[in-house]
Amino acid sequence: MKKQYEDERLQSWVILLNKKIRRRGWTMDQVRMLGRDSEDDLLDVLEAYDEDVYYPFDNLDDWYDFVDYYQEQREQTIEARIIRDSERGTGDRTVSELPNKPWHAFREGLIDRKEIPISSIEQMKASSEDVLNLLADGSNDDHGPVRGLVMGNVQSGKTANMESLMAMTAEFGWNVYIILTGTIESLRIQTEERMHRDLPSKGVGWQFIPRISFNGAFAPSSLKLRKGDSDRYVITCLKNSSRLKTLLRWLNYDQSKKQMMRVLIIDDESDQASLNTKKI
Repeated sequence: MKKQYEDERLQSWVILLNKKIRRRGWTMDQVRMLGRDSEDDLLDVLEAYDEDVYYPFDNLDDWYDFVDYYQEQREQTIEARIIRDSERGTGDRTVSELPNKPWHAFREGLIDRKEIPISSIEQMKASSEDVLNLLADGSNDDHGPVRGLVMGNVQSGKTANMESLMAMTAEFGWNVYIILTGTIESLRIQTEERMHRDLPSKGVGWQFIPRISFNGAFAPSSLKLRKGDSDRYVITCLKNSSRLKTLLRWLNYDQSKKQMMRVLIIDDESDQASLNTKKI
């Protein structure tokens, strides 16, 4: 049955249930009953959905099996349980489903590699859009950082979730990505190579900066950061003082370019050499 649940036609149910949880605050018991109090009422509402969505359920046991699988995938995927210092963000960003857009291209790559179930990819989309809609983009009077913590289960697709958010924000004009890795160079390279593989250059051009430089193609003055430019720059940086100081100097080197930067910083190893979040 699990293979059947990976049928892409069934993902309309995943999207529907995600909306019920996010917009109505449903518990899993309410999801299981679709908000109804009796199995007779549940059957009625399931049959009413039959005309609008793909409907493979022959009986209530099939439905309950699907909900159990949905819950299992939800628990295995990072959910955007976010601790933040701000309520900024637009709340109305929705990623495009066009094939030449960054997130859709990223999604298709995940499906082709078959590393993550389709149902988990849909959960990932919902979680990433939650985070996307909390970000301030600097376009109005919302300058300054928005800080937040996304909590999820161990080994629940952390890197894929980071990449998902990167692909979504790339669509909305973010153009500089700083991934703070741990303290081991080989793991930093591994993260960079993984992202280089997973983020296809469709709709945008992902430019990975292997080494911060003040001259050449990746010098601050050479970056293409104007509105409408398609390049997106990714820096994976170890959390040690010398590299962070060099990164900070690079970000501030050209003030005119700095004004054009829309930066997303992701701490990939927040449990190791983490940032000092105390007010100073």
